[in-house]
Amino acid sequence: MARARAVINLPVLDICEGRRLGRVKDLVVDPHLRRVKAVVVSSPGFLAPLRLVRIEHITGIGEDAVTLRGSDQLVKLQSCRELDALRKRVGHLRGRKVVTEMGSLVGRVDDFGFDEESGDITSFYLSGGLARDLIHGVAEIPASVIRVIGRDVLVATEEVSEYISRARSPDRYWTGLVQDLHAAWEATAGRAGDLADRMRQQFADRAAQLIDCLKAWQQRLQRWRANRGQDVGAEDLKAILGKRVGCAIVHQGEVLVKEGQEVTPEMVTRAREKGVLYQLFLAVALAEVREKIREAEGLLSEES
Repeated sequence: MARARAVINLPVLDICEGRRLGRVKDLVVDPHLRRVKAVVVSSPGFLAPLRLVRIEHITGIGEDAVTLRGSDQLVKLQSCRELDALRKRVGHLRGRKVVTEMGSLVGRVDDFGFDEESGDITSFYLSGGLARDLIHGVAEIPASVIRVIGRDVLVATEEVSEYISRARSPDRYWTGLVQDLHAAWEATAGRAGDLADRMRQQFADRAAQLIDCLKAWQQRLQRWRANRGQDVGAEDLKAILGKRVGCAIVHQGEVLVKEGQEVTPEMVTRAREKGVLYQLFLAVALAEVREKIREAEGLLSEES
């Protein structure tokens, strides 16, 4: 299963020629079929038109890239009028309210999962509403409890409350992340990718450094989500000790780490005790990638 938020900003690669074709900009969702119909791709170049690849023409959707067998699988978005109209009509599901048939607010769509081959939506991740008091504020529910994916709201059956209750159990601690931190990371990652695209011709080495930094942090964060933050290896600690955090770490109203502070062993211990070690890693990742972005923007500014 793929997660929509994880797919956005992934590079799109032609595995026949070993060529990078662009980045994932958006997903086209059919609300009636409950399916991702296509992926919208932004190509390098300021004025390059958006292109599109249908889900059935995608070879693979992995952790680090979306792959195609030939660039001819990509077509101009404007030439696919039906899918372009669907994209504009449906828009982004993220942030859309979810209510029950009896009119109770369940939460808002934070993310959704889908099958990489068929595009069928399998699950939704909700925040706010009934999900607000979860440890990380995000609950996973199966797509089967969503009756309607509407333009303004999603309508859920009354069964949805059972899944929210299950999500409160301790074994679901890592179902979601702190929403604002994760949104900030995604925005930063997307900005880094766009900058690297612009720099490739004139500053190839610096563009590579920016992408390497981004990918290294993506791999660390992904590994941490997979093991639920239970183990901290020496290399993981080395990646954050002495580094500055890009935002404050707050737990139940208490500021554990202030923005701009350098991470110390004591901070790591305290973050572990409070269950916010992942957020600490994420805050360091934000600071480091943002610094690379500032350096890149400085180079581009001097050149112009």
